[in-house]
Amino acid sequence: MAFNERLKRLQKKLAAAKIDLLVLGGRENPNANVYYYSGDDSYPALLFVTPREAKLLSTGEKPADSAIAFEQLKNGRKQFAQALREFKPKPRSVAVDAASDYAAPAIFRLLKQRFAPKNFAKELEDLRLIKDEKEKSAIREAQRLTKRCVSAVLERGVYGRTENAVAGALEAKARELGAALAAFPPIVVSGERTAIPHAAPSNKKIARGDVVVIDVGCRSRGYCGDYSHSFYDGADERKRDALAATREAQREALRKARPGVNGKALAEIALHVLRDYGFEAQSFRKAGLGLGHFLGLDVHEGPRLERTTLRRGMVFTVEPGIYERSSFGCRFEDVVFL
Repeated sequence: MAFNERLKRLQKKLAAAKIDLLVLGGRENPNANVYYYSGDDSYPALLFVTPREAKLLSTGEKPADSAIAFEQLKNGRKQFAQALREFKPKPRSVAVDAASDYAAPAIFRLLKQRFAPKNFAKELEDLRLIKDEKEKSAIREAQRLTKRCVSAVLERGVYGRTENAVAGALEAKARELGAALAAFPPIVVSGERTAIPHAAPSNKKIARGDVVVIDVGCRSRGYCGDYSHSFYDGADERKRDALAATREAQREALRKARPGVNGKALAEIALHVLRDYGFEAQSFRKAGLGLGHFLGLDVHEGPRLERTTLRRGMVFTVEPGIYERSSFGCRFEDVVFL
């Protein structure tokens, strides 16, 4: 990964925005922006970036491919204050990534030092929006592994097994393939529980006649896959129609996904199909969901897909769904590479 080139782009962005210092960090999980600019995927970790230099404080090892100054993180509070004193001239305009889990303590510590930190989250999102070929390769591998996990578990069969058992089997298969189902907590739901878009697996046994939704994602080289599959083996015509409508809505949106098209137009294409089948009132939009989302080091990253004009290099999901409250739901999801 081109960590040093990315860092230079970030430093140009800071200079243009008249930001003297940017503080990035992760406490409970690896931070996507720390990794994106330094190659460090350990946590806790802190990355200080100015328009001219950068310093990484980490509990891990110095990244081999990074030219950033490195210091072992041992006492975060003390080293944070020391790092602020080291930058010359003293920073006047300081920014943080308000979307990170380190934002609150970073802001508190900066306020104690009489700084008034600005939020740089949107600018950081924009810098990661266009993927290079190595990033695309990692996401393709993550998606390939994800689909292999789902195919292997479906071949074994799910009826009579609990949702939790199926989720565990998916995780075990990912580990067998040398990966982890770590893009987000796996979703395996059945029956009425499929009407909840992002329900957690339970000890409910999956019965024949249930709609079943599986939504999982492996990681490869830090990058996320994201794949949803729905199926139904029963006599309910409305459920069969819902799955057919959702699959066709996804197919039509995927067919029109290209640079220059607005994400809202793709959503309208999918919604038109659902309306034709009589599922407008149960559509993903009525459930408060978008057609999809951008994908990368975080499973949901960047701006809203439906407020964005697509450009070459973007990677995003298309996942129309139908959600009939207290009855059933379904969705199909795959990744688009432009």
